[in-house]
Amino acid sequence: MKKKKNTEAIDIEQPQKSLERIIKTEMQVAQEISSAKEKADLAINTARDEVGNIKEIILKNAREERERMLADGIDEANRKAQKDIKSAQQSSAHFFEKGRKFITDAVEDVIHIVLDDKDGSK
Repeated sequence: MKKKKNTEAIDIEQPQKSLERIIKTEMQVAQEISSAKEKADLAINTARDEVGNIKEIILKNAREERERMLADGIDEANRKAQKDIKSAQQSSAHFFEKGRKFITDAVEDVIHIVLDDKDGSK
């Protein structure tokens, strides 16, 4: 009969130990899940921060590029304007010099018209 009591004690002890192991395993799994969730949340937050930083860098670079392009455009427009001004000044000087040659003849023609001197004599 003694053997039977030992067997009964072992039989009662086995389910208790099994239950304890199950509970212990469930607690470990819950801790691992919680830890994994915390790591995932941290990774997500880190990724969001990095995306925000990348967006800021992109916007900063875009602003700088826009400013550079605008400055380049203004510089190019100024160079073209200076070239056009110089060309206009040269054309104006050339026109004035050519016109100067005819001033004397034009003055004489006007005087003849006003004085009604057709043959050029007074």
